[in-house]
Amino acid sequence: MKNMKRIPFEHLCNCRDLGGYACEGGMIGWHKLYRAEAPCDLTGKEWEQMRRMEVRTMIDLRSPMEQKSAPYETPEEIRKVSYPLQQYDLQLDAKNNLSGEELAELAKASFGKSLSVGYVKMITDAPERIVYLLETIADGLSKGAVLYHCSAGKDRTGVLSAMIYLLCGVDFMDIVADYQVSSAYQERNPLYGMIPEELRCYMSAPPETMEGFLKKAEKENYVGFLMEHGLTEETVAALKRNLIVS
Repeated sequence: MKNMKRIPFEHLCNCRDLGGYACEGGMIGWHKLYRAEAPCDLTGKEWEQMRRMEVRTMIDLRSPMEQKSAPYETPEEIRKVSYPLQQYDLQLDAKNNLSGEELAELAKASFGKSLSVGYVKMITDAPERIVYLLETIADGLSKGAVLYHCSAGKDRTGVLSAMIYLLCGVDFMDIVADYQVSSAYQERNPLYGMIPEELRCYMSAPPETMEGFLKKAEKENYVGFLMEHGLTEETVAALKRNLIVS
């Protein structure tokens, strides 16, 4: 497969390769690590495309409620890991009986009243979850490509991607640019048109949100914080060894 940032799928609008950015020691290699929204509607042909991408590990970051509302199964050769990144159980299914106002309150609870605060809470509230995911990704990369996803492929995947990029020494500017492109793709997401208007702000990816998170990460030394909560030098070295090409 050619080097492409956004991988075209009929039923995924925000599937992207994390490769192509300069970093310490070279660049993030292509065809190794992918991020996306939930692949619940993929056809057999699209799963075959996943196999051609050599995806061998798929990590579901969604809450138990989200997973129950929109389930999927992977082909036998793709290992599925279900591991909610957040402790809050947010349901964005437009078929539920909650009012738009009630859904907005759920979103505010999940993201700590704002996206930027919510991103920080993903690190500070449960660092062991981030550590486990980094370990799982490092292990998965030794077997093939890894894809991780949440519901929209923006927030939980955005924070995890940012931490991986930070560990690999990707420039802040590139991390912000990679994050904000989700805004353009989210408008193609069927979920965008289904959810109440008051929730659509949570589907955007303004650069200042990631900029604020990265400044906080630098000031509070999130990499060191994760090290204090179990992240090992061996895991970081494995991530770099499998992701960075000279």
